[in-house]
Amino acid sequence: QALAVVHQSDISTWIRCPHAFMLQRAGQPQRQSSATAYGSVMHHALETFERLRHTEGVKFADAIQAAVETFIHYWHPMNIEAICPQVDLWLPRQTYNDLRARGAEAIRAYAHLMRYDDHELLATEYSFVVPIAGTWDEDTGSPHVLAGTIDRLAVRHYSGLPTVAVDDFKTGKEYKYLRQNLQFTAYCYATTRREFWVGADGEEGFGPDRGPALYERFQACARRGTWINMRTVKFQDAGWRGPDDYARFALAVEQQQASQRADIFPLSMSGEHCQFCEFKDICAGVGVPDNSHGAPR
Repeated sequence: QALAVVHQSDISTWIRCPHAFMLQRAGQPQRQSSATAYGSVMHHALETFERLRHTEGVKFADAIQAAVETFIHYWHPMNIEAICPQVDLWLPRQTYNDLRARGAEAIRAYAHLMRYDDHELLATEYSFVVPIAGTWDEDTGSPHVLAGTIDRLAVRHYSGLPTVAVDDFKTGKEYKYLRQNLQFTAYCYATTRREFWVGADGEEGFGPDRGPALYERFQACARRGTWINMRTVKFQDAGWRGPDDYARFALAVEQQQASQRADIFPLSMSGEHCQFCEFKDICAGVGVPDNSHGAPR
């Protein structure tokens, strides 16, 4: 059965593999990979840095130190479950000590990268709920709803013009074809809706006074995204987004919902994520075959 609320994480999982989406939604047990756990703890540490630096006015060096200490604390096996499940699937060339050292260094590099980036930070870990124009849920008699959380929301200037900048942290491998990435389109689309700024369905937005003012301020502004690669600690431009992108996103949501209603969840065709998928042991009922499977004996 399709759902009226489409979560940003649903889109990400569906893009990776519809079959994995089905297994996750069915509540099948999934393994926690070292890469996923590392990303969760890193996100928490980066949010700590931004909050201390921009909201609480903590000195730059002190905010960095606190963020590093936060990462090291929650990366420890005794504390990690406060953020995410324990790691039970270690990826090749990843160890506890290696990722601990890599994480601390990445946080320091990130802080210095952002220190010299000319932008106005609006929010971090900003949650939203907005209707998806161009979609329709027959059960509710209203458009589908998009729910999610943006890592960083800021204002940057391009050619002297203010632009709503949506930043997203990535701790995994480098992303390709970002201009066509639908998850990023979803973020940018959300910022065009009034509900994003003033709040809706349990989300407070920016409040009854600031929310409407921000919506009016940015209503006519362009949208552009940046994926912050936390492996190389560099910006990766995700490009502009506009009405045609949002129409394409709405069609993708409609198709996803139709697939769910028809109970059709195809396997990933590329196989890009299969080897380290959380459901590799139960995929298609037989699991993902070992590399040696099928070799002559």
